[in-house]
Amino acid sequence: MRTFCISILLILSLKAFSQQEDSLVNSASNVLEDYVENQELESFDYNTIFENLEAFRSHPININTASREDLRQLIFLTEQQIDQIVEHRNRYGKFLLPEELQVVPSLDIESIRLMSPFITLGAGANLKKFVLSDQFKGAKQNVFLKWERTLEKKDGYVPRDDRLTPYVGSPNYLYLRYRFNNSNRMMMGFTAEKDAGEAFFKSPNQKGFDFYSGFIFIKDLNSTINYLAIGDYSVSFGQGLILHNDFGAGKSSFVMGIKKGGRPIRPYSSVNEVNYFRGAAVNIDVTENSTFTIFGSRNDLAGSIQIDTLENDGFEFFGSIRQDGLHRTESEILTKNTIQQHNAGASYKMNLGNLGLGLNGLYTSLSKPLLPSDELYKKYYFSGDKLLNGSVDFSYSKYSYNLFGEFAYSDNGGKAWLVGLLTSISPKVDVSLLFRDYDKDYQVLNANAFADGSQPINERGLYGGILINPNKHFRISSYFDFWKHPWLRFRKDAPSTGKEFFVKLEYIKKRKYNLYLQYRVEQKQENYEQEGKKIDGLTDLWLHRLRLHFSHKYNKSLEFRNRIEFSYYRKGELNSKGYIVYQDIIYKPIANPFSMTTRFALFDTDDFNSRIYTYENDILYEYGIPFFQNKGSRFYVNFRYNLTRWLTAEFRYSRTHYTNVDHISSGYEEILGNNKTDLKAQLKFSF
Repeated sequence: MRTFCISILLILSLKAFSQQEDSLVNSASNVLEDYVENQELESFDYNTIFENLEAFRSHPININTASREDLRQLIFLTEQQIDQIVEHRNRYGKFLLPEELQVVPSLDIESIRLMSPFITLGAGANLKKFVLSDQFKGAKQNVFLKWERTLEKKDGYVPRDDRLTPYVGSPNYLYLRYRFNNSNRMMMGFTAEKDAGEAFFKSPNQKGFDFYSGFIFIKDLNSTINYLAIGDYSVSFGQGLILHNDFGAGKSSFVMGIKKGGRPIRPYSSVNEVNYFRGAAVNIDVTENSTFTIFGSRNDLAGSIQIDTLENDGFEFFGSIRQDGLHRTESEILTKNTIQQHNAGASYKMNLGNLGLGLNGLYTSLSKPLLPSDELYKKYYFSGDKLLNGSVDFSYSKYSYNLFGEFAYSDNGGKAWLVGLLTSISPKVDVSLLFRDYDKDYQVLNANAFADGSQPINERGLYGGILINPNKHFRISSYFDFWKHPWLRFRKDAPSTGKEFFVKLEYIKKRKYNLYLQYRVEQKQENYEQEGKKIDGLTDLWLHRLRLHFSHKYNKSLEFRNRIEFSYYRKGELNSKGYIVYQDIIYKPIANPFSMTTRFALFDTDDFNSRIYTYENDILYEYGIPFFQNKGSRFYVNFRYNLTRWLTAEFRYSRTHYTNVDHISSGYEEILGNNKTDLKAQLKFSF
């Protein structure tokens, strides 16, 4: 009777749960755009987010047996939605139909539609014994081959007087990837990458590619071992105050997404050459309600080794860890693998009913001391070759709210802590709050916590967000954030303050329209030269961004997306402005091997300060978020064709034309002229 009633009441509104890729990409793209813009990143590796979701599409999560950690892998679900799914399951039993998910108060139609490709409602049979030979039966395997190239010649490829070029390799970017997956229980992978300008099968890369990565990952090896990772992997503890190797919570249009979570250990499959561990990690059950994670790692990092010959004869040190992973020139090659980093960490998690507690520790050792430069704002930065961090994290959940936080310390006595709250004050209104307090002398190397800056140091702030769903068509999301920096920072020669406000008004008509208006304003303080004064003072810096976005699903195969966005920057008497407008066409016919996406954009910004970030569709598992400055136009087109059941070919052409400059970029990346043309091709083999 229960099944029959739910079916009659809800089946009309949830008849189909297929073809949700575009909705997922739209939702994720908004979060990523905001994240990259807030962090002012010029490059950001986020492609594994979509790769992980693709794995769950092939091997869906059982909604009736999934843990909170499993559900957190679906990045579009809020912590409250996850808590209420688990609470409903515990109280009323297994979900019998997908339509029954609508009984969960915080799950709206859009959230359920996004979930549908990645979940199953299986009965949850007992887990079979892990037998290695069985893992090769019915497993899915993929091989990717990718090539990229910029057609215009960059300065790094121009021969000098000695007939040699600054870049030691060709302009071709090459990428090879292999993936093995058996129902997400056993996964293996191998990645090889050569960046443009790097050598390939010649000195200094006699073995071919510049970067290699690989892993073996097993879930539920036996009744004790939950996760086992060998090779390259990522680790996340608590809210990221001492360690978090994955894309995590931050300020974005996803205003309730401020809590970090997920599995403590995950396989690493990215091409980011610094943000991972290499060695082994394991997560085991200690008791029915507690788990223990331990890992060990040894990584080779890049840094410029310096020798102090004045006070310490022959003393070697380095000033920073290089993050870009590029080894194209002789000077860049000299920094490769110059530092060895050893890490050992452990985490003990306890589940005490509604309360979860975690004790976390991380020890880091460097083969040479890290000694930051002597700018005053770096006075409290970590220096030395050994660092110990510890933390306690907690999460307390009831049906309508979730309280969470973490308290961390570094062995120099510095402290950092944050406390957050997620709650539903009504079925249509959700609220989030987060307070953080990070000492100026808190020292950490692997953190990725909620902060206005890139690291949880020297900051105290309060964040508040609200999500309102007045009906099935409208959604209002908004947040504010106030913070201050008790000590100096880059371009801030005095303690400073900042604030930010965001609001998004959205209208959704299922499978037809999506229209939203978004406004974001940020005020910070920076140094400002004033005539007649010997010491720079601080002045307010204001940045306004206004966006109007409209997407129209013309039919099942064709979609149009339009956007216009404005930016305005002001610092003292300086100001600049800009805009971008674009038209997207997405053509993905059902049961047709061919699909394509294309965009034409016009942009005009006064300078770098008023730059605008935009999300771009790309080939499979790749999505770009470039920023635009100066004046010009942008065009790209992506083609995908399923040649056979096991072979897919993709091609991308993009071209940016500037009307107010005669050269693009600078240094060895400089292009003489006003056009930049990029080609990309990829083959995917599935078997």
